[in-house]
Amino acid sequence: MAESEYFADHVHHVPGRLRLKLSAIKRNDARARLAAQQLCVLDGVRSAIGNSLTGSLVVRFDPQFVSAERIFAELKACGLLEARAIPYVTAPAATMPQMGGIARAMPSRSLADALVDKTIEALVERCAIALVAALI
Repeated sequence: MAESEYFADHVHHVPGRLRLKLSAIKRNDARARLAAQQLCVLDGVRSAIGNSLTGSLVVRFDPQFVSAERIFAELKACGLLEARAIPYVTAPAATMPQMGGIARAMPSRSLADALVDKTIEALVERCAIALVAALI
């Protein structure tokens, strides 16, 4: 497949998180790693994870430092995305009630991710203990 034939099949964007389905990384571990590495060097990109099995690329970033358009531009520069414009829909940012006349943004998604990770870790640990206890 030529570089000009690469495209994003599906794009989902909420402020701070971008998910792409890239034909360029599907079934190609090297390209998936390249995409993640190239994006991680951008200021404001917190993480980028490519999955060659599904062709999915998830990018978590700080929208105050880097835009989704800048991420697209970097993928195009690496030859992982064709140069044509990619339509996508941006979900509205969630806001908390007005405080002092200023809408305050919701806390970072990374806190929720950390809580979910910790909860899963605790559940796995408890299951392992229960399994060992059952075998003894």
